Amino acid sequence: MENKINENLEIKPTIIIVSGKERSTASEAIQKVLHLNIKVKKNIKHLRELKSDNQKDVFIIESDFKNKKFTNELTKIINKNNQIILVVTNVGDFLQLGEFSENEEDAKEISEFSQTIPADGFLVLNYDDKVVGKIDEKNNLKTFTFGLQGGATFLASDIHINSGTNLKVSYNGNCIPIRQERVSGQQYVYSALAASCVGMAMGLNLVQISESLK
Repeated sequence: MENKINENLEIKPTIIIVSGKERSTASEAIQKVLHLNIKVKKNIKHLRELKSDNQKDVFIIESDFKNKKFTNELTKIINKNNQIILVVTNVGDFLQLGEFSENEEDAKEISEFSQTIPADGFLVLNYDDKVVGKIDEKNNLKTFTFGLQGGATFLASDIHINSGTNLKVSYNGNCIPIRQERVSGQQYVYSALAASCVGMAMGLNLVQISESLK
């Protein structure tokens, strides 16, 4: 897997597409990380809403790519003047923290869509879900991975789940705590990691990301 991104996103309208079973949780975290510094539009229901004259706009879309008409229309749009980030949470079920069941079927459409993303797009993939990790093998896009297992670009450690969800995130030799006081569960470990990847790709630093997720 490619675990290095050389440059941040070019300044033009960005479409963040979030897929996988925990896509709604991840979308919320991504919006939370970005909204203080970037204009974000979430819950896009119709693709015509993606039209914008503001080059700094960011749109967040959730999709499982099961609707072929929607996917085809989206494919046409992303091959125009948009920067694309595809985030994939997990297609398997949680077995325990850091492990997922294998679900090749639900990854098929996501993998096929990833191959339509222009060469300047990004992938953000759950490293712990081995089926999701294989999506990176199908193309040459720049990729951030996240997870609890060594080898992930964004690596979680010191995880504590009680009335909140706290963890440390390591990236490129730097480590910072993330304290999520109002949410509890293993899904919030992964949503924080996914949001951290997107925030970094959008030019934020780890301190800004950590503060946004409180």
